[in-house]
Amino acid sequence: MALSALPYTDEEMEPVEYKIDLPTSKNTVLIISHKTLGVGTYGCGPIPLEQYRVYGKRTKFNYVISL
Repeated sequence: MALSALPYTDEEMEPVEYKIDLPTSKNTVLIISHKTLGVGTYGCGPIPLEQYRVYGKRTKFNYVISL
């Protein structure tokens, strides 16, 4: 499982070359993934072997955040 909280969506960050070019954000984008591909996503190395690839599919799961 992977969790991140960022001030921008992927779509907002994609066209921007440098972080300093992003406008000020008052949002928090919460991303929760129950599977991750890991290193070697073909952008920075060879594509993972078939048995290690992760494909998107609709999934439901529950979680609790407590402070």
